Amino acid sequence: MTKAPTKLPLAALLPLSTAAFSTLLTEMMPAGLLPQMSADLRCSPAAVGLLVSVCAIASTVAAIPIVAVTRGLPRRPLLIALLGGFVVVNATTAWSSTYELTVVARVFTGLLMGTLWPLLAGYAWHLTTRDKAGRAVAVALAGSTVAMSFGLPLGSVVGGLIGWRMIFAILSLVPLLLIGWVAWKLPSVPGETVEERISLLQVAIRPGFPIVLGATLVTVLAHYTLYTYMAPLAAKLQLVGGTGTALLLFGVGALVGIWIVGRTVDEHLRRTAWGAMLLTGITMLSLGVLARFAVIDYVTIFLWGVSFGGVPTFFQTATNNTAGPPADVAASMLSTIYSFGIFGGSALGGLLLEVEGVLSLSWVTLIIIVSAIALVAFGHRQAFPRTDRRPREAS
Repeated sequence: MTKAPTKLPLAALLPLSTAAFSTLLTEMMPAGLLPQMSADLRCSPAAVGLLVSVCAIASTVAAIPIVAVTRGLPRRPLLIALLGGFVVVNATTAWSSTYELTVVARVFTGLLMGTLWPLLAGYAWHLTTRDKAGRAVAVALAGSTVAMSFGLPLGSVVGGLIGWRMIFAILSLVPLLLIGWVAWKLPSVPGETVEERISLLQVAIRPGFPIVLGATLVTVLAHYTLYTYMAPLAAKLQLVGGTGTALLLFGVGALVGIWIVGRTVDEHLRRTAWGAMLLTGITMLSLGVLARFAVIDYVTIFLWGVSFGGVPTFFQTATNNTAGPPADVAASMLSTIYSFGIFGGSALGGLLLEVEGVLSLSWVTLIIIVSAIALVAFGHRQAFPRTDRRPREAS
């Protein structure tokens, strides 16, 4: 007799997804508020872009060692403590009058991010049965894509009306409210026992997982080389509505990308990854060759968003397939690589922006994404298998 399918615990997953939304928005918000922050803090646009890099590199450094140290702690109190940290760093950013203090706040933001993201994935993993764990993790992290799709464009537009400081003040209130939600709705989940723990090396060398991490790195590096500097790109293309329009087009495209990947990733992981990466390459080629043709520019940014929307989903799926449990350990490695890609992309883009101009970044992105396509091709056995199989329900 076939067992009735277990429903996902959405009431518990929604606060995790909201945490992903608010914290990803905290990390990326300088990219949407670049002109205002640059003028107010008396620094160059590239220096504001580096605030994203600072956060990402701190997250990169923190994720694996802090997750290793905190594996034995109960999950709910740890999550509440981290959310309290976001209240402090966002409030500090909102009130900061100097670039230097803002950098310090961003360093601590990165440390919190590096600890929080693996915790969200691990928490979601423990809230449901093994056959639903991958979907639970995807729901928990979906807030990050919503942040990129709507939160960042909306924050950019609203920031132009009420100022960037008020945006960060609002971002300091969201985790404060989340603390109450987490305490109310999330069940208590214990940390790992000594018997349950396996070494980081054992996770890292599981067949196919290194290829997944490598493909993640170069894909994120490619996107963020240009995405971090959407404001100067919108100015260069002379888009009506500027940065807000560009981010909105990208965001709507990203939602379409999420929908497409959600329907295809379980059975066609390899094709889904390749399709997204090929579309990225096509859009970058279009920006490099056809820039300043107004209609083409709008369509290109929308399609670029489509290519990016499903990136977290198919790399998290590949991680689940190759690394397996424990979810927080594998997720800490994926988070580290993702953050390093954000850092590397924003730093590389900042250097080239000052020397070659914003449209040169599209060519760099094109070159990098080709290496991601090659890694997916190389990982045809375990990482991105030619024949994708969805695990069957227990009967």
